[in-house]
Amino acid sequence: MAKKKFKRRVKGSGSLFVPEGRRTIELKFLGQRISTGVPDTDENIAHYESVLDRAFMEWKLNGRNIFLEPEAPEEKPVILLKTIYDEFIETRKKVRSAKTIEGYDCSYKFFFTTKGDNNKTVVDKNLPLAIEPIQAAMEDELEATTLARKSKENYIISQATFFKWCMKKKYVTDRPDFDYLRTEYFKNEPGAEPKIYTEREIKLILEYFDKVEPEIANIIRLLICTAFRIHEALELLWSDIRAEFMLLTSKDGKRIERFPIWSEVTEVLERIPRTSEKVFSYSRSDYRSLLRKLDKAFEEIGHDSKNDEDKVLKDDRAWHDFRRVFISRMARSGMTLDRASKLARCSVEVMMKHYRAFNIIELKDSLEVMAKTESGEITEKDLQQDLERLAA
Repeated sequence: MAKKKFKRRVKGSGSLFVPEGRRTIELKFLGQRISTGVPDTDENIAHYESVLDRAFMEWKLNGRNIFLEPEAPEEKPVILLKTIYDEFIETRKKVRSAKTIEGYDCSYKFFFTTKGDNNKTVVDKNLPLAIEPIQAAMEDELEATTLARKSKENYIISQATFFKWCMKKKYVTDRPDFDYLRTEYFKNEPGAEPKIYTEREIKLILEYFDKVEPEIANIIRLLICTAFRIHEALELLWSDIRAEFMLLTSKDGKRIERFPIWSEVTEVLERIPRTSEKVFSYSRSDYRSLLRKLDKAFEEIGHDSKNDEDKVLKDDRAWHDFRRVFISRMARSGMTLDRASKLARCSVEVMMKHYRAFNIIELKDSLEVMAKTESGEITEKDLQQDLERLAA
């Protein structure tokens, strides 16, 4: 579609315009029409507006027409994306954790580097800090990748943060169309339900760790009966445990929260030997080590089993998914949402979106119970039995 013609008066006898159907700037000064051949970008338009301003002053003061030899914009050196990204990372290192920085680096490498010789070395694409080639590079990688949806979304979020910083620093005036990237490359992928461990899988995992490392088995037991985040369990002190509740710091670090001690928590705590001020010997910095041990458990349980029912499939589930187990248990038990969210220490909206997992069979069973209740085909006793089965 042709660009509409526009005309902008500057000063004196000068004007600037872009003819219909063209994308280059033309000037008119003292009856003389000058074609610059320069694209009509905002930067070039601003440049030639100042040129017309100076031309008018030169003609008025000295009677000289500078457009006998039209002036071209001064060429600026090309700024590479990598140069600005390195500056961004240096500023982020001062205020973000090492894990967050690693996430930024993984995102940058995914979109803007390629494999070198023998697919071993990483080679930067040396892209200029210009939105069009950057957007094209991101689309190419999203088109070709087999990465999980969540990884792709995280990489896009990291780049959105980077380009927001670039705009704040005035390195760019625009940024890639992240909304388009999300809708275009995820449109055929339904939003995944939160993944949790089944009761059978938890049984197999606990049996495995009870044999090889009981402390990890006890960490898991605590997670699935408290909805603690893994770092909260690892930072728990014996002095935080009172007669009726346990103390822990809120996620934002601004307040102290309490979680009630109930029968399952008591059983777990009785299993743990009290050898130091910390409940567990592992610390928050040991998370990656614990993740590797969990992955190894998946592999060994699957290797030792003789049928599929005794396997724990290795997927993207990790330690945080044990928290989802407890939250899903609360929801299936019929506990009210306000109480469940209070115990989960998050909003009802966040709890239902990120933690409560439904499978299609469970939803179908719930509808069947509703249909039988409304038709009168089910007695109060039958209803209670069905509800108990759904909660199991």
